[in-house]
Amino acid sequence: MDPNTCNVQGFTFSYGNESGFIPESDLTTELDPNGSPALMEIYGFVGPDTVVFTAPYNSDGGDIIINGLPSETISASLDVSGTNVGDLIRYSLTGTYQGQPLTGEFCVVVDLVRP
Repeated sequence: MDPNTCNVQGFTFSYGNESGFIPESDLTTELDPNGSPALMEIYGFVGPDTVVFTAPYNSDGGDIIINGLPSETISASLDVSGTNVGDLIRYSLTGTYQGQPLTGEFCVVVDLVRP
C-alpha cells in the first residue's frame, strides 16, 4: 500500500470484543499548529460509535475516548502528516484501552487549521 494513501478513509478500531468504523465524512479533524505543543484533535459520532482523539502533533502518543468510556493514553504513530486544510493525515494506534489490546487507524483529511 502506498504510505500516502489509505484503503479506507475514517477511523477503524478494535479492542477486546469491540470493533467499529466511523467514515471520514463523519469525523472532524482540527490542527492547532500554534499551540504549545501543536495539537491535533479528531472527533466524530455515528450511531453507537463515538471517538475523541487528542495528540500533540508529531508525537508518539495521544489520549482517546471511544464510545463514551474513560479517556486513556495510547501509542499513536503519525504515519502521514499534513498541515493544511484538505491534507491527508494517518495515525496508527496501538496500546491498551479499557484493559484490552487496542489496534486502530485514523485516515482523515484536515478540516480546520486554527490560526
